[in-house]
Amino acid sequence: MKEATRPKEHLPQLVVLDDISKRFYPQGSPSFEALSSVSLALYQGETFGLVGESGSGKSTLGRIILRLASPTGGKVYFDGRDVFSLRGRALLDFRKKAQVVFQDPKAALNPRMRVGTAVEEGVALGGIAGTRAKNERVDELLEHVGLQPSHAKLFPHELSGGQLQRVCLARALSPSPKFLVLDEPTSSLDVSIQAQILKLLLRLKRELGLTYLFISHDLAVVRVLSDRVGVLYKGRLVELAPAKALFKEPLHPYTRALLALSPEFWDASRTTTLPAESEGDAEKTHPECAYLPLCEEPLEACKSRIPELHEASPGHFVACQPKA
Repeated sequence: MKEATRPKEHLPQLVVLDDISKRFYPQGSPSFEALSSVSLALYQGETFGLVGESGSGKSTLGRIILRLASPTGGKVYFDGRDVFSLRGRALLDFRKKAQVVFQDPKAALNPRMRVGTAVEEGVALGGIAGTRAKNERVDELLEHVGLQPSHAKLFPHELSGGQLQRVCLARALSPSPKFLVLDEPTSSLDVSIQAQILKLLLRLKRELGLTYLFISHDLAVVRVLSDRVGVLYKGRLVELAPAKALFKEPLHPYTRALLALSPEFWDASRTTTLPAESEGDAEKTHPECAYLPLCEEPLEACKSRIPELHEASPGHFVACQPKA
């Protein structure tokens, strides 16, 4: 793992990404690199926010961590074990410990399956046997996320969006995981319901000792929920810092652009622009900083080198050529 992103030795690591890359080869189109040399670690008990535009590689990174997609290069470690080397019982144990909550709860639930049955599948995965014991665990989980045991008898179409997301949370918690990937879990909900779900996530993390990877476009939510934040631009990690430090003093021009153009942080004095959203670029013939065309203060070195993450201040890393 690259020295610049190696966590402090005295802090427990749960997830470690070592030089992760992912290239897609769509039929009839040029290949593109969705992730390039991403290295970082998630500490036990933290919420790590991951931000960037659509197509920056956020969801792809989450899927790779969960072994729902395979990297082109690099390794993923969970509790010190190589995720992609796990087989049999070890893989099943990993599936119990690492769960996901997706953006659209309607798409995540089987419309023909009652809520109780959907949650019960995870309960069985967690090792609870017997109809009575499983039903009691389902009721407990529903109550834990703010629903009633009576909701177990309902179908997804009988619930509101906020209730559906609570069901998805209950299902994710059913095998007693240690780690949750939260992929835009509130973006499809009304603002008032978003606040309720965020409070629930904070409570669950505190009570259950969970670790979150929180993927979101909403920078205001990321600032409130996250302990540390990573910024992805065209598949590269360009900044990584404690949340307070990143929002107070962003160092990368792309991070500053994201903040300047977000409603909560908009600054009329800035004229920063962002590139059009894309899934990635074809491979370049020579190395250069991907943000070069839009950078406010480009250096000559930016035209011939891809900047690596370096520690600009304690715990604050940025992939940008140091200015003289």
